[in-house]
Amino acid sequence: MRIFPRDCRFLIALLAGLLATGCGDERKPDVPAPPDPLTEGMAYLAEGDALAALPLLDRALLANPRSLQALHARARAHGLRGNAKAAAQDLALAIELDPGDAEARYQLGALRGREGRIEDAIRELGAAIEKDPEMVKAHVDRSAFLFRAGRVREAIADCDAALALDPYNAATLVNRGVFRSRIGEREKALADWTEAIRIQPRFIGGYFSRGVDRGSHGELREAIADFDEVLRIRPDHGAARRNRASAYLQLGRFDEALADLDALMRAGPADASLHRDRAACLRGSGRIAEAEEEERRAAEMEKKKRKTE
Repeated sequence: MRIFPRDCRFLIALLAGLLATGCGDERKPDVPAPPDPLTEGMAYLAEGDALAALPLLDRALLANPRSLQALHARARAHGLRGNAKAAAQDLALAIELDPGDAEARYQLGALRGREGRIEDAIRELGAAIEKDPEMVKAHVDRSAFLFRAGRVREAIADCDAALALDPYNAATLVNRGVFRSRIGEREKALADWTEAIRIQPRFIGGYFSRGVDRGSHGELREAIADFDEVLRIRPDHGAARRNRASAYLQLGRFDEALADLDALMRAGPADASLHRDRAACLRGSGRIAEAEEEERRAAEMEKKKRKTE
């Protein structure tokens, strides 16, 4: 005897489904799990909000005191807040937990550098490189501190190592150019700056460094062209405008020099040297009375400065 009519077979499937899921039960919607405090803290840290990140990172470390990632992140947060002592404590704990922790060594080296402890910075960054020879940022940062310590060839060697790992790093090329220029390797320096410009045409470091070098070697028109590029990308770049004004002045292009000097004076407080250069431009243009007034202002500013020193 058939219990269910043939045209109601679909009801059997429906009933089976209801029984499988609990007939008559109300299903609760899925609720996303609360964010992990480490993930949330690192997100705030990525935005530069160390104040919001710190309590979350504290919670993460309460849950897992041996988390190197949380210790690294909290050290960065303490550093952003200016608490070097707390940052160093977190990094020291990370190194104690894992003596091979290259990231902790790197951060500690960067911290020592910000404190002006250059030799300590060099040592810690060297330890990071020993643990991880392919850590580009450690080579780059150590090169800068070696340069500040007067160890220029060692700084160049670190740039070489960084560029072997990351050949398209325009900032490192610019730095190596500066270092090479310091020891008289001008052609190599120019090649580095030009390559940096080729790799990253909107990176002003290559144009600016090459412009300063060209200006110092009397290649004034070429220097002006480089400073033009800097100012096209960054119209508020005061150092480029100041150097361009100097090049214009040396070429006797007084009106163009005055335009740059006036722009600098509008942008911020003028020092005595701006007034001196402005006076030179005015004299060159035959505007003697105005030049004398600028010289008087420059002399007054220099006098005031000597009194405060």
